[in-house]
Amino acid sequence: MKGGAIPPGWQKSTYNSCQLNLLIRLKKWVERLLTSPNGRDYPIIAFLIPFSFIYCLIATFRFLFSRFKIFRNRLKGTSRYPKIISVGNIVVGGSGKTPVTIALARHLSKKWKVGVVIRGYQRKGNKTLLLYPENFFKSEDLTPFKFLFPSKNSSQPTEFFPEKERTSNSHLATNPIRKLELERNLKDKPNFQSKGYQIDSFFEKESPTSSLTFSKPSLSPSNHSHFLDPFHYGDEPIEIFKLAQVPVAVAVDRLDGIKKLAQIGVEVIILDDGFHKPIKKLEIVIDKPIINPFCLPAGGYRLPRFTLKWADIILKEGVNFFRKVEPVTGDILVSGIANPNRLLKWVEVKEVRFFPDHHQFQWEDVADLEGKIVVTTGKDYPKLAHFPLNLKIIPLQIELGAEVWKKISNFLED
Repeated sequence: MKGGAIPPGWQKSTYNSCQLNLLIRLKKWVERLLTSPNGRDYPIIAFLIPFSFIYCLIATFRFLFSRFKIFRNRLKGTSRYPKIISVGNIVVGGSGKTPVTIALARHLSKKWKVGVVIRGYQRKGNKTLLLYPENFFKSEDLTPFKFLFPSKNSSQPTEFFPEKERTSNSHLATNPIRKLELERNLKDKPNFQSKGYQIDSFFEKESPTSSLTFSKPSLSPSNHSHFLDPFHYGDEPIEIFKLAQVPVAVAVDRLDGIKKLAQIGVEVIILDDGFHKPIKKLEIVIDKPIINPFCLPAGGYRLPRFTLKWADIILKEGVNFFRKVEPVTGDILVSGIANPNRLLKWVEVKEVRFFPDHHQFQWEDVADLEGKIVVTTGKDYPKLAHFPLNLKIIPLQIELGAEVWKKISNFLED
């Protein structure tokens, strides 16, 4: 496979080298314009300010509507549901939501059954997918909570009791989740199928009405990428699942993801990027101040800064939120994340190769890297693990202040 030849089964890159370089330069320019503009950018910003004013009004109205109207709690039909912790921000680009989510999941899973709901940015399809560790349903301390969800065709709720233990044979025949989905008669959402990857459906094959696909991947590093396709799940869901080892619901409709996790007995749900979602929850917001003070598209704010007063916990890096990174050495740094230049202070490499955020790597992007030590991030690893590369991941840990953990503990034990 030397010389850039494309191996069987791998796709050719969507962009040629010239197009990719242009895309990367455009991406960097947009990031600079939105966050840290220079003098030449201000005429463009001035032109975009009227559009930002309109966007800010709409975004603010939607946010306040979610705070004060009855849609604040769309889970009104449940008699009991998991505690929900939201990790969000108010700016575009990387702020540390995913590492914080992983840190919360790993810490809280020592005491509670924890799950994560995440959108899965730039993945194929919008179907709700659920990943869970192999031993999740075999845990002896899985509490059989009772959840009541309104039935689609009846005003009476449907009962669901998660089982304490399930074996690979019995759960297909007596699975109450499957019965619940069949009762809802969701015929418009066929089962998800993935080409080339082992996807073990939680439901029987003759059940075309299921709206939920369960996958039971191995957690071993050697064959992890064989089961989890980042094109279908997204890079961040796989990163969270691999590092936190908790159930992860990949869902565009966050409420649907929450319900799916509730149905399998999850007690605490961490909602990624959920600050603006109309669901009752503990609001953790990462405050990453930027120079450009305007909302999109003239600036990098998704919501105006005054909305931070609705946050229960505000995380500020260097104050109550710290990154702990061990330096890594290698031949080349390859990454497709927001603000990749921040990685340079933690690595010692001879060259770097940056791509747009959430870039789906193709063989042509990395064909010349065989035999080299490739340093990358946990987010990029699932997309690079499919290639015959010598990968080293930058180890990142998040430390939260004692007051943060105290507020989270008080919320969960209330």
